[in-house]
Amino acid sequence: MLARQHLLSEEEVVAGNCLPLQRRVTTQIMRNWEPHLTTQAQPPSIRCQNLRLLHSKVTVNATSRVPEDAAGHSILQHNMPDDEDMDCEEARKKKLTHCPAAHPSCLFLGKARKPVRDTAWQSWFCQFLGVPIPALGPLWKERRVCACGRHVIDEYGDHVHTCKKHTGSTKSAHETVLDAVEALCHQAGLSTERRNIPTVKKKNGKTGQGDLVIKGANLGGDTNLIIDVALIHEFGGNHMADVSLNGALRHAQPDKLLEAAARTKVHRYREAYATRSGVTYAFLPCVISTSGRIHGEFLRFLYILAHRRTKRWFEQLGPHDPSEEAFKFRRGQYFWHTRAAIGHATALAVARRARVAEHTLRRTRLCPHAHDDLLYPPTHPVAF
Repeated sequence: MLARQHLLSEEEVVAGNCLPLQRRVTTQIMRNWEPHLTTQAQPPSIRCQNLRLLHSKVTVNATSRVPEDAAGHSILQHNMPDDEDMDCEEARKKKLTHCPAAHPSCLFLGKARKPVRDTAWQSWFCQFLGVPIPALGPLWKERRVCACGRHVIDEYGDHVHTCKKHTGSTKSAHETVLDAVEALCHQAGLSTERRNIPTVKKKNGKTGQGDLVIKGANLGGDTNLIIDVALIHEFGGNHMADVSLNGALRHAQPDKLLEAAARTKVHRYREAYATRSGVTYAFLPCVISTSGRIHGEFLRFLYILAHRRTKRWFEQLGPHDPSEEAFKFRRGQYFWHTRAAIGHATALAVARRARVAEHTLRRTRLCPHAHDDLLYPPTHPVAF
């Protein structure tokens, strides 16, 4: 079609013999371009290979196919909006998808988007590709010891992501994702509260609280909903028993880490909020990883927000019933923007978490014993 384009007459162009879509051309080229096929078959490193696995598309069932007693912590499956022309069996087969690498293609995100500095984009992009982070390069070359005194700063930021001493950057990253979720709730017409969140006693005897109260959500079997945001890292960075695990995937199935983090949140808070005296709340964990993978329950929540935002948009247009096709088109657009907003916020959060306050680091010291090579590995030349 590209080769014959200049030979087409005006009548043939009007008849539909026009240029193919760019995405079709790109797909055809990438499937047959030899440099791409060679790189795909032989990734530069194991880390790049693992990241390619993590960046694969996430697919979850809109509603669970298993009995409710085996559904675990999923409380949104009964709140998923079903299309009117779908029967119960078709609704169960409906899928929700999310691609961790798709958010840069969506440039208009409204209030959910925040400006990003060049250094932050550089940090995220290096972590996305699996190459050393330039900002951490000098610290790694000098073998600077973390404030925890357990590990040196690695060039990929794995220890910074997992060490509890870097609470400042971790909190900043957490608030970045939470800001995006709150903005999406407001776009869907839901009011939120981040102050004076009710505290409950966890099963370990300590008190705790969620991150955000969504008033009048009517989700999960209760009027109000409390969510708790968690950002996890798939690579090890704080192992001491076996330091060779640092830099490797924590689990062969990355979705298991998201599931474990969500179940931990549920175990701590769900029953306590559902049985508290006075006003009760439903509880929902919103878990996402530094690679951009999202937990199924969080993805269902984003779909519900997109659906409610669509209903609100048509209600503001005036008293008329939109066609089914128009409603689905608008909902699909909002769902795309919703996922992109979370992906954009996660990218910024990942960049903020990979920061190190240099004044908190310890000075380099020589290894007094050979055993310390595990803690202070010998330096090797690195090609940037």
